[in-house]
Amino acid sequence: MIGDRRIQVDESTTMKRFLLPLLLLATSSGWAVSIYSSGDFKDPSPSTDTGHRWAGGFDFSAAEVLAESFALSSSATLNGVNLWTYDSTDGSSGTLTQVKYAIYAGGTQPGGMPVDSGFGTVTSSVVLPGHRIGDFVGSDGHLHEGLQTIATSFNLVRPVSLSAGTTYWLAVSALTNPFGVNNWAAWADANTTGGTFLARIGDAWSTVAGDRAFVLQGSLAGAAVPEASATLPLLGLGFAALILFGQRIEKPRFSGGVKQQ
Repeated sequence: MIGDRRIQVDESTTMKRFLLPLLLLATSSGWAVSIYSSGDFKDPSPSTDTGHRWAGGFDFSAAEVLAESFALSSSATLNGVNLWTYDSTDGSSGTLTQVKYAIYAGGTQPGGMPVDSGFGTVTSSVVLPGHRIGDFVGSDGHLHEGLQTIATSFNLVRPVSLSAGTTYWLAVSALTNPFGVNNWAAWADANTTGGTFLARIGDAWSTVAGDRAFVLQGSLAGAAVPEASATLPLLGLGFAALILFGQRIEKPRFSGGVKQQ
């Protein structure tokens, strides 16, 4: 019995050593990387500016449009965006349900035809535990509700090619649950400076102090991306081996009519 167990442990270790690199290789081909970050988000504080907000709605007709500039150090393809927002701790959670985006190139503000635009697919929008502040007295002397931080990720309609050194603008409009209560969302502050944050007031853009936190996901130009036809067989082989291995170690062994433990 001890010998059987030792054989099973050896087989398990060998199979894991074989499967782990194979599965990692097969599943890593579509993995997005960060191609730009405006910096980490700041936790909310009594001085946090929440004057420009997205709120609940069924369409974007009344939704505020906010834009932040960025420039890449290397050419890349953009696939998705991660951003952070603040919401009051009272009422419903201000998670984002819909996102509309546009990317503009050049200029001191967004203008002309966008490089690309569309309605993003929200893949995640959740409250972050531990990144909040309780009710506080503001600089106006009034008591304000506490603030919490929400992390949202969304994918673009299609990949967008971006060049190194060009000033781009990420313009975003968003909606929260239209049936929620006091569930607004204010784009969170970044802990670094260097960009320009704008809010569209009517047909004009107005500068707002500070930078806003977001990360662009995609792939760098020239990065080797294996073809799906090459990675799918690897993935299939790995899972097939995993299934066969599971059947092998789970099958009971009998000797002389007595089950070995």
